[in-house]
Amino acid sequence: MIASPSAVVPDRPRVFDAFMERYDARTPEAAMVRACSELRVRAAEVHPPFSLHMLAASLGARVEVRPGGPEGRVVVRDGRFVVQMREGASWRRQRFTLAHEVAHLLLFSADAEAGRLRAVPSSSEHDFRAVERLCSVGAAELLMPRNDLRMAVLSGIGSRRLLRELHDRYLVSWRSLFVQIAEAFEGLSTIVWSRSADAGNPYRIDRAFTRTRTDWLPSGLSERRLTPNPLPLAEADGFAAADQVTLDYRGLRLEGAILATSLRDAQQQVQELPLFAGHVVPDEPAVGEIVTLFARSSATATYELFAAAATGSDAALPDSPDSSTDASANLTLW
Repeated sequence: MIASPSAVVPDRPRVFDAFMERYDARTPEAAMVRACSELRVRAAEVHPPFSLHMLAASLGARVEVRPGGPEGRVVVRDGRFVVQMREGASWRRQRFTLAHEVAHLLLFSADAEAGRLRAVPSSSEHDFRAVERLCSVGAAELLMPRNDLRMAVLSGIGSRRLLRELHDRYLVSWRSLFVQIAEAFEGLSTIVWSRSADAGNPYRIDRAFTRTRTDWLPSGLSERRLTPNPLPLAEADGFAAADQVTLDYRGLRLEGAILATSLRDAQQQVQELPLFAGHVVPDEPAVGEIVTLFARSSATATYELFAAAATGSDAALPDSPDSSTDASANLTLW
């Protein structure tokens, strides 16, 4: 969000055009990915987890925490950008919020003229949403660069510790991680399952994250739609995999490979928590109880990678249908 002092949004065509021209990109999203990469290099933040405080400082912005107001916003004070953060939110979520505001700064820094930032009370909701979506893309890219994330996933694919290690590699929330994993691989869905009150269908989809709407899956789908079903083994042993799984949904027969990880034991003891800037990073409640990475066979490259991991896993299924802590109190740097 940008404010100075009332809400302002960019003249969308001019800002987006200038942004794409500045980074020699054909789309605003491609420009944002390049802008994020250049900023990390400029700030000497080349290995995750990245310091957002340093990234903001590289853009000449100051970060301050306030007791009230929106979760995050940018104001202009004495000719300088100030990123204001609301205190009290989850530390990992605050990282995404701050990264989102830094992405706003990247977008507007492409315009050298201060007059390009102006109050537009009548600005369309469509334009506002377009800017917010782009800055969310930037936030994810600043925290979890897709190329780095792809390499990290592939180096640990098939491991029951993969999601936990990624969660601590980037110091992001579970939700942010699941969204970006799905964005990083064509044809991959990150599906969060939660236990249902229905004894006959113990697990149902809580949320499915996908890159495109064609891969979208609705909440509420039962685990009974999976053949074979890896969730019981994942619940019992913590991890399960299968290179050939079918998910039936409204007459559609979706085929692919699946890796299922239980988040039941995702919470860590204080002595296991990662450190950042010399402080212990607080943990957060897991989202859902089991997470599956479902690589559709129609996306050949992605499917082959995940199918090979599933086949080589000790937790591979047979082809059968039956089958926050006080230690973080002083953690203030992002």
